[in-house]
Amino acid sequence: MPAVTGAYGVGTVVLPMVDPGRPGMYVDGSSSKHREFMTQIWYPANKGVDGPKSTYTDEATAEYWLKAINTPGVDKNIRFQIKTHAVVGAQVVAGHERFPVVIFSPGLGTSYFLYQSILEDVASHGYIVVGVNSPNSALTSFPDGHIRVASDSEDEVEESKYNQEAADDLTFVVNHLRELDNNSDLPFAGRVDFKRVGCFGHSFGGAASIQTGIQSSQVAAAIDFDGSVWGEAYKRPISKPMMLVGTARGDMTLDVVWGNLPKGSYKVAVNDSAHLSFSDYILIARSMGIYQPDQNDNSNPMDATRAIRITRDLVRTFFDTTLKHANPNQINRIGAKYPEVKVEEKLLSVSSVMAAPNFVLLYSKGDVSAYLDQESVTYDGTIIDSWLKLNISNKSYVVNYLFNTETKQMKAVKQRIYDSNNSKFKEESVNQEWESIDKDNMILYDKLLKKVKK
Repeated sequence: MPAVTGAYGVGTVVLPMVDPGRPGMYVDGSSSKHREFMTQIWYPANKGVDGPKSTYTDEATAEYWLKAINTPGVDKNIRFQIKTHAVVGAQVVAGHERFPVVIFSPGLGTSYFLYQSILEDVASHGYIVVGVNSPNSALTSFPDGHIRVASDSEDEVEESKYNQEAADDLTFVVNHLRELDNNSDLPFAGRVDFKRVGCFGHSFGGAASIQTGIQSSQVAAAIDFDGSVWGEAYKRPISKPMMLVGTARGDMTLDVVWGNLPKGSYKVAVNDSAHLSFSDYILIARSMGIYQPDQNDNSNPMDATRAIRITRDLVRTFFDTTLKHANPNQINRIGAKYPEVKVEEKLLSVSSVMAAPNFVLLYSKGDVSAYLDQESVTYDGTIIDSWLKLNISNKSYVVNYLFNTETKQMKAVKQRIYDSNNSKFKEESVNQEWESIDKDNMILYDKLLKKVKK
């Protein structure tokens, strides 16, 4: 693995977890009285700490993966050739500083093992990093050797259920950070800052991280690396800053999330990347000579070491900004450092638009993405920093969502809807209804309507 870049060494421990509040139901038909999942925790240790290094994967996981990818001539002992930097059970770095926590969820069918180049590096910069393997979505092996596999279902209802399970596992970890801090058997006891918490993930795990950020009041920020989002919660305004990172392809659900995120959020496109560029997979597979590009993805992605370096920088810099109050300009500088990275900062919070009296917010559904047009408008003495402008594609349906709907005159706005059948605005009873709307509102709405029609 690439060397860590932070000021600290890295220690690690493995910790099974059981949630007594949920039964365990698994895709192979088995069950357990209580939901079980696995965690591995990386944390700051003294630089140059000595001791046995963590093995890249356990034996059960190595055997399962090698069987799945069918690689003759490669056996499970290959796991010993992939060198990590974390020392098993190392004592936390000397001092009294408490470290913020970031919780990680991996992609569907993978494991936190496959992201260690990123997780170790984040820990080396002064974070406690908790990797979570959730049965039914991640390949999850336990210390006694039994293993829980991931679902291969393509049913959206099933996938959404398993994604919520993963989010609930992350939330369980968040809710029990104080217990970890009080556990004197753990080498980082007394150093957990459970008041500064973020979560991030890749693919299916990225979606789980978004959901966790929405449902847990203790999570301050979240990152999604190239993960389509499930459920309904993301379709409503989100109060916490998030970073959405993807390949050049983009994603419809992430466009909806972006429209609902507050000021201080970021959208990042990494050109020349593939879906698995945000993990160790391409680096390991190329070094083993077994890499086969996905023809439905970028068939010739960028150098894997560079992709890992970009991923590390994005994770660390965003959490430095949101959890350690570092200068947010550092995030925008990543785009200058890496020409293939395009960073867009959210400049207007949805909530600040809602605060304007009688302001019409066009809410998007499906693949209609709302984004910001840089123009200042004064309305009723309120400065609205930007207009919401709609990028309408594929004849998608748009509803005019109205705040202060008790106002009779403003109810007429609801009658202007986007007609998905003929791609133009219907205007029903406009002449009658709009006569009763005051001049300022008329000017405001007509200006917005012209922008949308463009």
